[in-house]
Amino acid sequence: MRYSIPIIEDDAYTMLSEEKIVPIANLAPELTYYLTGTAKCFGPGLRSGFLHAPTKRQAQRTAGALRATSVMSSPLIDALVTEWITDGTADAMLKAIRIEAIARLEIAEKILGRQRIVSAKGAFHLWLKLPKHSGWNPSELAVQLRSHGVSAVASAAFSTDNHPPEALRLCFGGQLTREDWEERLHYVADIIDQPAYLSSLTM
Repeated sequence: MRYSIPIIEDDAYTMLSEEKIVPIANLAPELTYYLTGTAKCFGPGLRSGFLHAPTKRQAQRTAGALRATSVMSSPLIDALVTEWITDGTADAMLKAIRIEAIARLEIAEKILGRQRIVSAKGAFHLWLKLPKHSGWNPSELAVQLRSHGVSAVASAAFSTDNHPPEALRLCFGGQLTREDWEERLHYVADIIDQPAYLSSLTM
């Protein structure tokens, strides 16, 4: 705010949280371009986005830039999303998705242990801390897990320096049954408890 630097707030997942989260746009409304959409929470096919600009003039300028680059969003999708928002379908979907995400997180806590993971209720992802002295490189382990159907990304992908933590991000959203998720979690638990050199000999 001191240097009047514009802020772009990409609020992709807050709708899944039961807790009220104050957006940056509320703290610095004169600088913040607030973005949200339906694709992350409802499904990738529902690609409707929403933008709140700091002023009416800036909103008009942004709308002009969007028309020049993408012409417009899909009218059919926008109409469907609008109908779902106004008739309550969107709220019911969010509630169902949140309940399922919480159930999957509880399965992960049971199998991996709460001390190993960090996540938020309603989120599609969890942060898995690797055991000390396991010898696993997070990037190599992520490749190994993905080959067995586990959606894993190494911590380096999210790091802004050269010292990422010994951790992985696991995704448990999408078309995944609880049984499938549980089976994959057992594989994760087994492999991270083995030294890396031993796993390479047995796989």
